[in-house]
Amino acid sequence: MGKNKKYLFASDLDGTLLTHWDYTVHSDVYKAIKALIKEGHMFMPVTGRSYWFTKKILDQFGIEHHGIFFNGHEVVVRDQEKFHKQNKDSVIKGLTKKDITNILNTDNLHKHVSSITVTGLNQHFTFQNKKELQTLFYEAYETVLYVKKDDKYDFDKLEKDLVKKFPKFQIKFWKNFSAKYVCIAINPTKMNKGKALEKVAKHYNIPKENIIYFGDNINDFEAFKFAKHSVAPANAIEDIKKIAKYVSKHTNDEGAVGKYILEFLGKK
Repeated sequence: MGKNKKYLFASDLDGTLLTHWDYTVHSDVYKAIKALIKEGHMFMPVTGRSYWFTKKILDQFGIEHHGIFFNGHEVVVRDQEKFHKQNKDSVIKGLTKKDITNILNTDNLHKHVSSITVTGLNQHFTFQNKKELQTLFYEAYETVLYVKKDDKYDFDKLEKDLVKKFPKFQIKFWKNFSAKYVCIAINPTKMNKGKALEKVAKHYNIPKENIIYFGDNINDFEAFKFAKHSVAPANAIEDIKKIAKYVSKHTNDEGAVGKYILEFLGKK
């Protein structure tokens, strides 16, 4: 690490920075974030989750509440007013109840959905079916559908039909989410973590070669492509490991992010 260089350490949360136990962090992660901030570097969460959820995690470290949320659809930085003036598309309209209903009606998807999680800027609720969804009263910045796996249901066709029918939306499939479910995440625009990270880097005047990004899943793909240094924990999906500059031998539960940062800073 070059002397006097300022680095931005940016990390996905679920499956990367956080452990699987009640959204906690490994002790090495805590030590590492404290250490990098003390040395004048910057840490930023980059997540599909909301600001208000992430704030609870940032409070553990006693650091400023900035970050990239909803997979790039909300960005919070210092001098927020200036950022919004520079990035006129940074305030984005969310999905409506009608949008989500139309998605559920595609290929009779609603008949296979187990639950629908809808997150707004300050709201978060899970609906069990399309009928319950009709009570939704806020715009959705992220909608997650948990779909029961069924060998008779053509998920490949569904993916193609959704992408064709809703070209403006960001739609990502986690076909190996679990043994029972396929997970479909939907955001209101084609914005992604990589594009948001690029805007943040420009705002803070940090060159991409000084950005270290940690991630484990398909919504981290664009950020891996942008950042000069990309790190995947051992539990990351294979497609992410293939493009990572470095793959840790440790999982998120073993503090992969913290161990990498501490070694990078020469603390181990």
